[in-house]
Formats: sequence, structure tokens, C-alpha cells
Amino acid sequence: MKLTKEQRHEIHNKYDGKCAYCGCNLDFLAMQVDHIKPLMRQMNTSTLKGTDTIDNMNPSCRSCNYHKSTYRIEEFRNQIKLKINRVRNSNIKLLERYGLCDLHSENDVVFYYEKI
Repeated sequence: MKLTKEQRHEIHNKYDGKCAYCGCNLDFLAMQVDHIKPLMRQMNTSTLKGTDTIDNMNPSCRSCNYHKSTYRIEEFRNQIKLKINRVRNSNIKLLERYGLCDLHSENDVVFYYEKI
């Protein structure tokens, strides 16, 4: 589906010009549009196909759109948790000793659109 400029503005304004996932400010021209429920799935294209409608689209930064890929929301959340665990299991103790990072937090992954 080719979006009109008006549709892109509607999506951009959905969360006041912020990425629906990380909450960073989105330049209108740099904004990517993510299908909340993917149209196609890499693993299995027959299950839970989303629609190509505005209500199934979120404004997204390039990074979040890339990492979300064709995951559904809960799968994306789990992928982020997996990345956190991989970092926790890496040799990061030096950075923690210097107070440069804190990976002991057990907070859930909450997307920007869920906070507002």
C-alpha cells in the first residue's frame, strides 16, 4: 500500500511525532511505518496476517523497525529481553564496576505507546 502524505501525517501524529516503540523523536521524512501485526511472517506466512490499514500501522524509527522486523509485539518484546540477557552473560563486569552500566534491573520491556 502506498501511503498518501496525509496518511503518513496521521501515522506520524499518532504518538506526537515519536517512535511508538522507543519514544525517540521522529523526523517526518525519516519516519518508517511499521505494521503492528505483520503482513507476512518469515517463519510462517499463513498465521495471523495483519492488515494494510492505518490502524495496523505505527510510526517507527529505523532501528526499531529493523529490529521488530516481522515479529508480533510480544515476540519483539521477547527479542529485546533476549538481547538484554545476552549482554548480561557477556564480559560486562568491568563496565558495571565503573558504574557505566546497570544490567541488574529486572524491569519489563515497556514500549512508548504503552506508557502514554
